[in-house]
Amino acid sequence: MRQLLKKFIWGQKNRPAQPPSPGVLLSRRRFLLAGAALAYVGAALVVGKIWYGQAVSTNWHWFDDRAEWRQMDKMGHAFSSFHCSRLLGALLRWAGQPEAQAHRKAAGLGFLAHAPIEWLDGFMPAYGASWADLLANAAGSGLYYGQAALSPGHRWLKPKFSFAPSPFAHLRPQLLGKNWAEQLLKDYNGQTYWLSLAPSGQMAKAWQQHLPWLRVAVGHGATGMVRAREDQNRAAGHQSRRRFLVGLDLDLAYLREKTDLAPGWEIVLAGLEMYRLPMPTIELGRPVAPSKSN
Repeated sequence: MRQLLKKFIWGQKNRPAQPPSPGVLLSRRRFLLAGAALAYVGAALVVGKIWYGQAVSTNWHWFDDRAEWRQMDKMGHAFSSFHCSRLLGALLRWAGQPEAQAHRKAAGLGFLAHAPIEWLDGFMPAYGASWADLLANAAGSGLYYGQAALSPGHRWLKPKFSFAPSPFAHLRPQLLGKNWAEQLLKDYNGQTYWLSLAPSGQMAKAWQQHLPWLRVAVGHGATGMVRAREDQNRAAGHQSRRRFLVGLDLDLAYLREKTDLAPGWEIVLAGLEMYRLPMPTIELGRPVAPSKSN
């Protein structure tokens, strides 16, 4: 299990001196199949309850949602697909798959793992299956595979996520979430998606020598979205806008490399690596409120 966790934390290589025996690999593959089936069913039940609830189904159909939510939902699809592929890649390597083959299979399986969501969306009367969501899923899995194949020793792009409750969820709690857990998935006003960056080449050597634990993150979010489309927002008296942010980011993988953590803490660290911890941040182009005249 420790070897699996070390691989999952951004694919760092830490192989044992002797390769596992065929019997051990067979046991790992059986464990992988059983665990993946249980995790997939459990996740489907949880997401189905929170996201779909008591929605009434209709005939399956496509729906063009490109203009909705300032494309924040598409970023969520890409983020989820990337990290799903990343986890699957670690599992496949742990089960004995060769490195290149594991990355390739993980990218495909990460994309396919999200396909049932679009299938279920296709039966929803208020929306439907989205080809734009499928493209976002492909982008996330493609980013994972591209980095693994082209830059195996340097993860210079790390997708991350942050969330803070917004003041808009209580205006439409059925749509944006009635509690923190629902809002984490549904309220795009509180979500920010980041790309945590590290330089490459000669600059990377100097950076790693002096600031190995520090990265730069660029983020995208949106606010003011009580309804999906902007014309609906304006009709309801709201004005949405995008948010572009730049800030610092902690590279928790550096902590893993420099400390001998217990497996439980490595699990916590692996989860936190997907989340951008609070760090100094600047919002670019933030509108300035007009001053009130006396």
